[in-house]
Amino acid sequence: MTNITTPSGYEAWYHSARGRWIGDSEFFLMQKLLQPEPKASLLDVGCGTGYFSRRFQQLEMTVTGIDPDKDAIKFARSQGIGIHYLKGTAETLPFDDHSVDYSSAITSLCFIENPQKALAEMWRVTRKSLVLGLLNRNSLLYRSMHGRGNYRGALGFCT
Repeated sequence: MTNITTPSGYEAWYHSARGRWIGDSEFFLMQKLLQPEPKASLLDVGCGTGYFSRRFQQLEMTVTGIDPDKDAIKFARSQGIGIHYLKGTAETLPFDDHSVDYSSAITSLCFIENPQKALAEMWRVTRKSLVLGLLNRNSLLYRSMHGRGNYRGALGFCT
């Protein structure tokens, strides 16, 4: 089993057979829900290693990722160019009102102390729509990771 407690280990998990299947399935659903336009802007809240930030960039979107983990941001920056990564929190997004077309938060709200405030911030900065990916106790990811590694701190409402 891959050690997902480090940015490189977490990224490696997405390149395993299971991680690739989950990542592809999640991204397909996010893309279908958002229906983003090329050249549109997207804010990836809780971007971690930038896995989904890079996937959105492949759709020709202008992507900004934000995460409170300095090591994850450093790793994300090392994975390519063209995406602006910031260290920061979802509860106080450093953007003007309605300054991005779309926002996404994939599992990140499950690890935030005040998810309501974070969601309000995402709505504040978003012009068109946002998409959330939340953990739930019936998901394959929850069943395999609950209480382990980075998923140890997941909040109850997401599980």
